Amino acid sequence: PNPPVPGMVGETRPPFAYVMGELNPAGPQPLTPRLDVLQALAAAGGFKDFANTKNIKIRRGSEVLKFNYKDAINGRAAPLLLRPGDTIIVP
Repeated sequence: PNPPVPGMVGETRPPFAYVMGELNPAGPQPLTPRLDVLQALAAAGGFKDFANTKNIKIRRGSEVLKFNYKDAINGRAAPLLLRPGDTIIVP
């Protein structure tokens, strides 16, 4: 009675942003609507002891954006929303 429709997707996966470097643990983060860098870092589990939180980089294609965690948590920087495929690098 209900034949399958060609090309119909049975399950979708959310896009991801990636977090790497001095985090506990690093790895892919599902990209929910309006996920910002602070939220992704919190979801990753926090920084390792010697993480350089003032020099975080977000790689977006060929572009590299700078992000200072301390400025962000103190309200001195606007939230930076993530896009699919972004990679957050914590040195």
